[in-house]
Amino acid sequence: MRKKRLIMAVAIVLIIWFSLFITDFIRVAGMEKNPLFAFTFSDESHYTGAGYSYDIYRHPITGRYEYALYLFGIPVTSNFTN
Repeated sequence: MRKKRLIMAVAIVLIIWFSLFITDFIRVAGMEKNPLFAFTFSDESHYTGAGYSYDIYRHPITGRYEYALYLFGIPVTSNFTN
């Protein structure tokens, strides 16, 4: 019984974390908006969430929304241009 509760608690926490991550990813990658559940502290372009972070910039010439996604500190995806 105790093992089943532990598994359920871990599953619920993972589902909540995944929901927050997917919501922020859709907002950044698809809608070109700032993340909802990730916060910025001192730098306006770096957002930190629970285990993930984003670097977000507007391209100075084209005005295109560019971002880099880091998952637990490891770069996962980026659409930055040179």
